[in-house]
Amino acid sequence: PIILGGLVHEKEFKLREIMKMMGLKTSVYWTVTYLFSLVLYLCATMLFQLIAIWLDFAFFIKNDYGVVFLLTFLYGNTMIAGAFLLSVFFDSSKTAIVFGYCA
Repeated sequence: PIILGGLVHEKEFKLREIMKMMGLKTSVYWTVTYLFSLVLYLCATMLFQLIAIWLDFAFFIKNDYGVVFLLTFLYGNTMIAGAFLLSVFFDSSKTAIVFGYCA
């Protein structure tokens, strides 16, 4: 929901168009936005998994860390791609955030 809200916020206030007028290519914009969202997601995931291991959660202790990380990494990629897709259908960031939390 946060990624979706940020994308729609930039669209709502025409920030993408301003960046285009200043010379930013569309491919660079989407690449940087994707990588920024992925890094934020990976930091949150790593922190959550480290805390879960430190607190001896059975799921994280009994399963291979690499497999759990791979699954959460793939899940994060699909969430980011879904946010990119859904950002096309909203004009208001508040509506997008509400929809993101409800969906």
